[in-house]
Amino acid sequence: GNALRVRTVDELPPGRWTQVTVVYDGSSRAEGLRVYVDGRLAAVEVVRDKLTKNIQGGGGDVHELAIGQRFRDKGFKQGKVDELRVFRKDLCSLEAQFLYVRDAAEANLREVLYNVAEPFLKEYFLRQQEAYEALAAELHELRDDYSKQYDAIPEIMVMRELPEPLPTYVLVRGAYDAPGEAVRRGFPLSIAPELSQLSRDGVPAAGDGPGLEAGQKLDRLSLASWLVDPRNPLTSRVAVNRFWQMFFGRGLVATPEDFGMQGRQPSHPELLDWLAAEFVDSGWDVKQLVKQIVMSDTYRRSSDPTLEHLEKDPENLWLARGPVLRLPAEMIRDTALAASELLVEKIGGPPVKPYQPEGLWEEKSGEVYRRDEGEGSHRRSLYTFWKRTSPPPSMMTFDASNREVCSVNRPVTTTPLQMLVLWNDPQFVEAARALATIAMQENEELPSRLICVFRRLISRTPDEAELAILENLYHQQLTYFRADSQRVADYLVVGEQRLAEGLDRAAAAALSVVAQALMSHDETVMKR
Repeated sequence: GNALRVRTVDELPPGRWTQVTVVYDGSSRAEGLRVYVDGRLAAVEVVRDKLTKNIQGGGGDVHELAIGQRFRDKGFKQGKVDELRVFRKDLCSLEAQFLYVRDAAEANLREVLYNVAEPFLKEYFLRQQEAYEALAAELHELRDDYSKQYDAIPEIMVMRELPEPLPTYVLVRGAYDAPGEAVRRGFPLSIAPELSQLSRDGVPAAGDGPGLEAGQKLDRLSLASWLVDPRNPLTSRVAVNRFWQMFFGRGLVATPEDFGMQGRQPSHPELLDWLAAEFVDSGWDVKQLVKQIVMSDTYRRSSDPTLEHLEKDPENLWLARGPVLRLPAEMIRDTALAASELLVEKIGGPPVKPYQPEGLWEEKSGEVYRRDEGEGSHRRSLYTFWKRTSPPPSMMTFDASNREVCSVNRPVTTTPLQMLVLWNDPQFVEAARALATIAMQENEELPSRLICVFRRLISRTPDEAELAILENLYHQQLTYFRADSQRVADYLVVGEQRLAEGLDRAAAAALSVVAQALMSHDETVMKR
């Protein structure tokens, strides 16, 4: 990985003390790493020469220096280390030799220095000049600036092919110490007959196989090329089915996790084939695919079922009516933030830590969860920091995947805890107050305010019966809050956003409760 490593050609003699001096010039190159054994420059072989960032140890902000130990290594077994010194400079050859001579009691210092080779003296002389010191300081400053910029760039681990593939064997009865017949890389005959024939020599000729170029080896890159080749129908069919499931709650193939022999047959095979072909022809244009689905007559049909529909097709397999499904956890939160104009729509950037109950991280790992104030608490749920051992609890309450394993079909549950999240989670309380503030600032009369809140959350205008229910709820809550000013103070202090100046605090609290009631309404958390 990101490291330098050199190894001396000659082994250290066992059974006696040896002085080892390691000098590094900060160049991020293996040639800048020198090893002196008993004052003499040792011949080394380069094991790894790819240091791209600062030298760090221990992970995170902890910098450690380890002697005689390496990660996942046995270490310096049955050896001893003594008299460790660390210098603030890279020593020249003469200085490294002087260290050994000074420590060796039997050595004659004057004799050794008298016989020093001329290049060593010249190197030492040049390093004492002011011009050298000035240039070294400038170089150090430039490297420091470079590291600050480069180290801030996030990285991910990627795979790299070995120059020569390791031999692979069929393990007899699955035992790792019982290799059997040797096997080569290749493609299954059932899905790529033209490629499976080429698996023996490993190098296809020009034009052989989908997605392969002349001379390309049968490796992971070849597999990736084959996956997105227009002649391979599987990838596009799976992708289209996932997007269809996102909008209708059920894919054209009801088993998105299994397109094989054990999976369900597609309910509309010709539609699936046509959408998959269109998806590939468009250059894998996801926006075009989404537009095709949402503008279709099928998607825009009413979701209210008739008695005939319920009798003949209770599961809506034949798509006679529009879809009805609960939004996923991320969309429920984002919908509440978007309706209240708190959602930060900035694209990209590092993950953020929104509201979360205190103490969860301490219980699992001893770490402290510190919420990001400001826009960090209102970014899209896509950017929420995800700790595998302690995922966001509000997301998990609404059946989000814990991401320990790949999941293409989330279960949907209905529990009282979900309603408690919508009524008590600070991000929903805060969003309701922000929405109430908008309604009060834009409208003078109560009915107009209620209609404003309703339309922002439900995406339609309430009928007279619904409006009467909301008015009744509002007046009940207004009476409750007017009876005790402390209730108003306790409710309006939840969250980071504060109520705008000049607004009736009790009225704002009552209208916020109405907004929360609508946030937990079926038509808000369900897609129709």
